[in-house]
Amino acid sequence: AGKSQKKNTGSRSVSASRKPETENAITNEIILIGVFALCVLFFLCNFGIIGPVGNAVSGCMFGIFGMIAYIVPILIFGGLAFGMSNQGNFFADLKIVASVVLLLLVGVVLELVGGQVSSMEKYSISLLYTVSAQTKAGGGVLSGSLAYLMNHFLGMVGAVLLVLVLAIICLVVITEKSF
Repeated sequence: AGKSQKKNTGSRSVSASRKPETENAITNEIILIGVFALCVLFFLCNFGIIGPVGNAVSGCMFGIFGMIAYIVPILIFGGLAFGMSNQGNFFADLKIVASVVLLLLVGVVLELVGGQVSSMEKYSISLLYTVSAQTKAGGGVLSGSLAYLMNHFLGMVGAVLLVLVLAIICLVVITEKSF
Protein backbone atom coordinates (compact mmCIF):
# COMPACT_ATOMS: atom_id res chain seq x y z
CA ALA A 1 0.00 0.00 0.00
CA GLY A 2 3.01 2.27 0.23
CA LYS A 3 3.28 2.59 -3.53
CA SER A 4 3.02 6.07 -4.90
CA GLN A 5 0.91 6.61 -7.98
CA LYS A 6 1.83 9.13 -10.61
CA LYS A 7 -0.88 11.34 -11.93
CA ASN A 8 -1.13 11.87 -15.66
CA THR A 9 -0.65 15.60 -16.04
CA GLY A 10 -1.43 15.66 -19.74
CA SER A 11 2.12 15.52 -21.00
CA ARG A 12 2.44 12.89 -23.69
CA SER A 13 5.19 11.67 -25.89
CA VAL A 14 5.58 13.18 -29.36
CA SER A 15 4.20 10.14 -31.16
CA ALA A 16 1.15 9.94 -28.91
CA SER A 17 0.33 13.63 -29.39
CA ARG A 18 -0.18 13.28 -33.15
CA LYS A 19 -3.78 13.08 -34.08
CA PRO A 20 -5.04 10.82 -36.86
CA GLU A 21 -6.09 13.91 -38.84
CA THR A 22 -2.53 15.24 -38.80
CA GLU A 23 -1.10 11.92 -39.92
CA ASN A 24 -3.71 11.70 -42.68
CA ALA A 25 -2.87 15.24 -43.83
CA ILE A 26 0.85 14.44 -43.96
CA THR A 27 0.18 11.22 -45.89
CA ASN A 28 -2.04 13.09 -48.35
CA GLU A 29 0.61 15.76 -48.83
CA ILE A 30 3.31 13.19 -49.52
CA ILE A 31 1.05 11.42 -52.03
CA LEU A 32 0.21 14.74 -53.68
CA ILE A 33 3.89 15.70 -54.00
CA GLY A 34 4.72 12.32 -55.53
CA VAL A 35 1.83 12.51 -57.97
CA PHE A 36 2.82 16.08 -58.88
CA ALA A 37 6.35 14.95 -59.73
CA LEU A 38 5.00 12.05 -61.78
CA CYS A 39 2.54 14.30 -63.63
CA VAL A 40 5.29 16.81 -64.46
CA LEU A 41 7.38 13.94 -65.80
CA PHE A 42 4.46 12.64 -67.92
CA PHE A 43 3.72 16.17 -69.15
CA LEU A 44 7.33 16.64 -70.26
CA CYS A 45 7.33 13.21 -71.93
CA ASN A 46 4.63 14.45 -74.31
CA PHE A 47 7.03 17.05 -75.68
CA GLY A 48 9.90 14.63 -76.33
CA ILE A 49 12.38 16.11 -73.85
CA ILE A 50 12.79 13.15 -71.48
CA GLY A 51 14.64 10.80 -73.84
CA PRO A 52 13.83 7.35 -75.23
CA VAL A 53 11.89 6.21 -72.14
CA GLY A 54 9.91 9.45 -72.25
CA ASN A 55 9.13 8.87 -75.92
CA ALA A 56 7.84 5.39 -75.08
CA VAL A 57 5.69 6.79 -72.26
CA SER A 58 4.43 9.51 -74.60
CA GLY A 59 3.53 6.97 -77.28
CA CYS A 60 1.63 4.93 -74.71
CA MET A 61 -0.24 7.99 -73.43
CA PHE A 62 -1.19 9.11 -76.93
CA GLY A 63 -2.25 5.56 -77.82
CA ILE A 64 -4.55 5.44 -74.82
CA PHE A 65 -5.82 9.04 -74.64
CA GLY A 66 -5.16 10.48 -78.10
CA MET A 67 -4.66 14.20 -78.46
CA ILE A 68 -5.95 14.89 -74.93
CA ALA A 69 -2.76 13.23 -73.62
CA TYR A 70 -1.26 16.71 -73.56
CA ILE A 71 -3.57 17.79 -70.73
CA VAL A 72 -4.20 14.46 -68.97
CA PRO A 73 -1.25 14.83 -66.53
CA ILE A 74 -2.46 18.29 -65.49
CA LEU A 75 -6.00 17.06 -65.01
CA ILE A 76 -4.90 14.00 -63.05
CA PHE A 77 -3.04 16.18 -60.56
CA GLY A 78 -5.86 18.73 -60.36
CA GLY A 79 -8.49 16.03 -59.91
CA LEU A 80 -6.49 14.27 -57.23
CA ALA A 81 -5.85 17.51 -55.32
CA PHE A 82 -9.53 18.46 -55.59
CA GLY A 83 -10.60 14.99 -54.46
CA MET A 84 -8.22 14.97 -51.49
CA SER A 85 -9.34 18.39 -50.32
CA ASN A 86 -12.99 17.35 -50.57
CA GLN A 87 -12.84 13.82 -49.13
CA GLY A 88 -16.25 12.45 -48.29
CA ASN A 89 -18.10 15.12 -50.26
CA PHE A 90 -20.53 13.44 -52.66
CA PHE A 91 -20.89 16.54 -54.85
CA ALA A 92 -17.12 16.86 -55.24
CA ASP A 93 -16.98 13.23 -56.33
CA LEU A 94 -19.79 13.90 -58.79
CA LYS A 95 -17.84 16.85 -60.23
CA ILE A 96 -14.76 14.68 -60.68
CA VAL A 97 -16.79 12.03 -62.52
CA ALA A 98 -18.41 14.72 -64.70
CA SER A 99 -14.95 16.12 -65.49
CA VAL A 100 -13.68 12.70 -66.55
CA VAL A 101 -16.75 12.18 -68.77
CA LEU A 102 -16.27 15.65 -70.27
CA LEU A 103 -12.61 14.87 -70.99
CA LEU A 104 -13.64 11.65 -72.76
CA LEU A 105 -16.23 13.59 -74.75
CA VAL A 106 -13.57 16.03 -75.92
CA GLY A 107 -11.57 12.99 -77.04
CA VAL A 108 -14.63 11.64 -78.86
CA VAL A 109 -14.95 14.93 -80.76
CA LEU A 110 -11.25 14.83 -81.65
CA GLU A 111 -11.64 11.25 -82.87
CA LEU A 112 -14.76 12.02 -84.91
CA VAL A 113 -13.07 15.02 -86.51
CA GLY A 114 -9.52 13.82 -87.09
CA GLY A 115 -9.30 10.17 -86.20
CA GLN A 116 -9.83 6.80 -87.80
CA VAL A 117 -13.42 6.10 -86.76
CA SER A 118 -15.08 7.49 -89.86
CA SER A 119 -12.96 5.24 -92.10
CA MET A 120 -13.09 2.08 -89.97
CA GLU A 121 -15.27 -0.68 -91.38
CA LYS A 122 -14.89 -2.81 -88.25
CA TYR A 123 -13.66 -2.06 -84.76
CA SER A 124 -9.91 -2.41 -84.24
CA ILE A 125 -8.39 -1.50 -80.90
CA SER A 126 -4.89 -1.95 -82.29
CA LEU A 127 -5.59 0.48 -85.16
CA LEU A 128 -6.94 3.11 -82.77
CA TYR A 129 -3.91 2.73 -80.50
CA THR A 130 -1.28 2.64 -83.26
CA VAL A 131 -2.60 5.57 -85.25
CA SER A 132 -3.04 7.78 -82.18
CA ALA A 133 0.40 6.86 -80.82
CA GLN A 134 2.11 7.61 -84.14
CA THR A 135 0.21 10.70 -85.25
CA LYS A 136 -0.55 12.16 -81.78
CA ALA A 137 -4.05 12.87 -83.05
CA GLY A 138 -7.54 11.49 -82.60
CA GLY A 139 -8.99 10.14 -79.41
CA GLY A 140 -6.82 7.12 -78.66
CA VAL A 141 -8.24 3.82 -77.53
CA LEU A 142 -10.56 5.21 -74.83
CA SER A 143 -12.34 7.99 -76.70
CA GLY A 144 -11.85 6.28 -80.05
CA SER A 145 -13.78 3.25 -78.83
CA LEU A 146 -16.61 5.45 -77.60
CA ALA A 147 -16.58 7.39 -80.87
CA TYR A 148 -16.73 4.16 -82.87
CA LEU A 149 -19.72 2.91 -80.86
CA MET A 150 -21.54 6.22 -81.19
CA ASN A 151 -20.80 6.56 -84.89
CA HIS A 152 -21.61 2.92 -85.61
CA PHE A 153 -24.95 2.86 -83.77
CA LEU A 154 -26.12 6.48 -84.03
CA GLY A 155 -24.39 7.77 -87.15
CA MET A 156 -22.39 10.97 -87.23
CA VAL A 157 -25.37 13.28 -86.55
CA GLY A 158 -26.62 11.17 -83.63
CA ALA A 159 -23.10 10.91 -82.19
CA VAL A 160 -22.60 14.68 -82.34
CA LEU A 161 -26.01 15.28 -80.75
CA LEU A 162 -25.29 12.79 -77.94
CA VAL A 163 -21.86 14.33 -77.29
CA LEU A 164 -23.38 17.81 -77.19
CA VAL A 165 -26.12 16.83 -74.71
CA LEU A 166 -23.73 14.92 -72.46
CA ALA A 167 -21.21 17.78 -72.53
CA ILE A 168 -23.90 20.26 -71.47
CA ILE A 169 -24.96 17.97 -68.61
CA CYS A 170 -21.34 17.63 -67.48
CA LEU A 171 -20.83 21.39 -67.58
CA VAL A 172 -23.99 21.96 -65.51
CA VAL A 173 -22.77 19.44 -62.91
CA ILE A 174 -19.26 20.92 -62.79
CA THR A 175 -20.22 24.60 -62.69
CA GLU A 176 -23.50 24.21 -60.77
CA LYS A 177 -24.96 26.79 -63.14
CA SER A 178 -28.20 26.28 -65.03
CA PHE A 179 -27.96 25.90 -68.78
